[in-house]
Amino acid sequence: MKIYIAGPITGIQNYNRKAFRDVEVLLTGWGHTVFNPCKHIPTKNPDSIKHEDYMKISMAMIDLCDAVWMLPGWTKSKGATAEAEYAIENHKPVFDLMGVSE
Repeated sequence: MKIYIAGPITGIQNYNRKAFRDVEVLLTGWGHTVFNPCKHIPTKNPDSIKHEDYMKISMAMIDLCDAVWMLPGWTKSKGATAEAEYAIENHKPVFDLMGVSE
């Protein structure tokens, strides 16, 4: 299964890369193909890409995936909430620690 990881990034130290990486390792270990949006944030000058453009990239990755895995704190993130809504609108299961939404 191809799974997109969604979660809070903006305003979190080092863009929450560790949490995204940890889930990527877990899901890859389970045999899934993982799309990690943190890999598309430049390490130098990350603000050179507008939030709206990051969201376009995220939605395109969600289109390629079968499901979305939400990180803790996602409900407080404007971007992650939009990703979850987009996935549900496109009939993709959205997993978080509470289970699955469809």
